[in-house]
Amino acid sequence: MTRFSWLDCYKIAVGIMKIDPEYFLNDMSQQAYVLAYNGYDEQRRDQWEQARQIAYISAKPHMKGNPTAQQFMPLKWDKEQAKRTSSKERFEELKNIFGKIIK
Repeated sequence: MTRFSWLDCYKIAVGIMKIDPEYFLNDMSQQAYVLAYNGYDEQRRDQWEQARQIAYISAKPHMKGNPTAQQFMPLKWDKEQAKRTSSKERFEELKNIFGKIIK
């Protein structure tokens, strides 16, 4: 997770996420900010993923070889996701979750 200064948090909350400055300064808890930021970050990543898919599909007929969308337009979190999704711990976690659902 990225660490931000207080000023960075304020810029993101008020300038980008459009949270009321009065609420941010006086009423918003740190936990509420973290949850709001995580939701914002997830939305931002989804927008970049969508842009990558559109660019990839548009360029695919003109490409040599058969690169994946991730190879065509790498994003900084691709490596994080690859580590997380390929780990044995994640596999065991999913196995336990789906085992409970399927039974």
